[in-house]
Amino acid sequence: MFIRKILLTSVPSLQKKQCVRTIFWWGHDSIQDQEARIKAAEDKKIIKWDKNPEELTITTKKSFYAPARIAAEENAMSTGYVYERFNTADLYSVTTYPYLAIIKNPWFYANEKRKKDYKKLMEGQRFMRERVLALGPDLAAAYFLLGRGCRVRFKHQKDWVGNEKGGTNKFETAQIDQILPSSYEAGWYLEAIEACDSTLIYEGFANLKNLTSLTYLDLSYCPKIDTWCMDRITGEYADTLEYLDLSGCKNLQSTSLEPIWRLSKLKTLVLRDMDHIKDIKMICLMLLDIFPNLEIRGVDYIDISLLKGSEDEDLLKEDILMLKSEK
Repeated sequence: MFIRKILLTSVPSLQKKQCVRTIFWWGHDSIQDQEARIKAAEDKKIIKWDKNPEELTITTKKSFYAPARIAAEENAMSTGYVYERFNTADLYSVTTYPYLAIIKNPWFYANEKRKKDYKKLMEGQRFMRERVLALGPDLAAAYFLLGRGCRVRFKHQKDWVGNEKGGTNKFETAQIDQILPSSYEAGWYLEAIEACDSTLIYEGFANLKNLTSLTYLDLSYCPKIDTWCMDRITGEYADTLEYLDLSGCKNLQSTSLEPIWRLSKLKTLVLRDMDHIKDIKMICLMLLDIFPNLEIRGVDYIDISLLKGSEDEDLLKEDILMLKSEK
């Protein structure tokens, strides 16, 4: 007891009820130490799904780099608040919180309600490592989307899985098990996603990673799609996406469309009902400068007034007359 009292007074970290053996190793390997060591080794492992695998390949970060990986950082996003981090600032926020703000401060109450609603969406769309380990990235993404009223189509299949376009019915896990495999199977590669009018948020796209065959993505009239989502979409599917529909996404601004230049294989871009973006016509012209063969639907970007007074105005008129004659 005397030695322990000296240690508690001399080593501040031991005052937080930490085991003395965590600071000084006595040469004894307990069961808890063995379990912690095994867990640390498992966390360092990553999962690789080949295009035509016989089985899952489990390897370590030191010996192999797999693009289809489950990062420890993504797994950390699925955890909640850690109470060991509770500090004086947290205590102050609890004791001084205006609990009667609905009456005294409606503006503050509305902002807090908006934050709570978004937090609920985050909790409902959090990344689930176990689901990806059991199903693989493509089937796991399909389960995630079908459970939120979206529909999907797999490679080499003509029929869509899920609701008709515009439907809002959410599938339960038991219903999805009757349609899709309940464990990993080779050959199920997600090719198209139709998530129009859904409540997908930035954090939810962590469940849509490593989709190496995705070519079609419809996010039309999604109220939560913003600049952060566009950055993640264009970075994740830069080498595969060929069709992108962003019609009616009111949270998108002119800067939100700039990352589209990353989509090197994009063939069709749909931008209907995007009148809230003032410079959308100019953005379309800039995208066409990068992708001359890109088809942009929903925007009349051939507008002489954009180049009024410039030296290229006459050339633009000649091009329009030529297009009319061809029609």
